[in-house]
Amino acid sequence: MQKKYRALGTMAGLFKVIAWLVLAAGILTTIAVGALGALQARRGVSALFAEVPFVNQIGGWVPAILGAVGVLIGALLLFLWVMAISEAIQVAISIERNTRETAMYLRGEGQLPAPPVATSWESDDTRA
Repeated sequence: MQKKYRALGTMAGLFKVIAWLVLAAGILTTIAVGALGALQARRGVSALFAEVPFVNQIGGWVPAILGAVGVLIGALLLFLWVMAISEAIQVAISIERNTRETAMYLRGEGQLPAPPVATSWESDDTRA
């Protein structure tokens, strides 16, 4: 049976590659945010922000950890969203192919595949 909707198949593959790239970039960004936050926590609040209310209190390890966790959660959600788009396209293509194949069999245009052969769990070896 010939494949239809090749462009959709290509888009599904492209979305899958993009999803993995987003995940890899998200993990690298999480590491970078955590490292930069840790460096900032060791260095303290700069003189530029020392007089700004509330900003001079934001320092230490908690913002570094929260920032890294926030970036990781965002990357994971974006990964899942883009992967779901890819899977949805693949499901639509599979539904179309199965529907077309079923219609062909119902019209009598094709041979039904042979039923699967049952296999036994018992061994044919009778040496025991």
